[in-house]
Amino acid sequence: MSVYFNELTIDEIPQQTYQLLKDFRSVWSKFVSATDKKIKDIVLPHSEWEKLWIAVSSNADPAMMEFMRFFRPKFIEAPEDSFSPQVNDRFDGLEYRIKLENGAKVECRSLGWASLNRSVTLGLQSSEFWGRLCYNIECYEGESLDYPTSEVTVLCITKPSHIDDAKVKAWITANQEFADVSAPVPTSLSFGAKKQPSFKVPHHENEKLKDFCNKLVRYPYVVGVVDTLRFDSTTSRFILRCYEDGTIDIRLHWTETGCGLKVQTTGQGKRQTELIGKWLQEEFDRRS
Repeated sequence: MSVYFNELTIDEIPQQTYQLLKDFRSVWSKFVSATDKKIKDIVLPHSEWEKLWIAVSSNADPAMMEFMRFFRPKFIEAPEDSFSPQVNDRFDGLEYRIKLENGAKVECRSLGWASLNRSVTLGLQSSEFWGRLCYNIECYEGESLDYPTSEVTVLCITKPSHIDDAKVKAWITANQEFADVSAPVPTSLSFGAKKQPSFKVPHHENEKLKDFCNKLVRYPYVVGVVDTLRFDSTTSRFILRCYEDGTIDIRLHWTETGCGLKVQTTGQGKRQTELIGKWLQEEFDRRS
């Protein structure tokens, strides 16, 4: 599992960035300890890594220069990403933006990577705005940046106390459960290319199921909905079964008829598919 460095937290003044990085070492140390040293490095765009390197090297601090080995740069424009092939650099036509404290909306690459890969970001507490933990970012699909297609919440850890927050602890626990599983790769299919079934359900449930499928197929690890399942209104489980071929049987147990769907995901093998199933449950299950 990769974690990401929020490049938007870097200060424009190298000396200030250097001082903030010195404080950040305690955040990183506590985070590594909390994750049982499973996290080895932090991914960030190469151009932003250069800014950090300039801030550190200009101060000729050997300890800080050694600390820089934890930062893993990504060459965004390279045709092949040799640093982290499991991460989708270009979002397949998606762009993520965040509204800053001054009202400006700016691209947020690392926050977008974290969202796509069910991860978190870490950063410098360079302003009061970056002292929070949770941030809403907007996802734009296609060439139009007029209206976002969705909004997601991403964590950005900038101080040691954030690591004690229940949301961060829940993320750590979830990733320890699947620590042996490689990160799934998001699908390259656009929303329009994803498969949806012909619905064979009572008319009053039809629209509910269509609406649910429209949301489900926008999920980055869902390739499409390949079929409907027989009705079963007696179960309260959302995830019924995960298969070796990446398919998952799910049940909309909150509906009157207990509609079911077979969903094709990008999962490779049963364990990776089970991980995606866990994410789908967190995202879409409706508990009464």
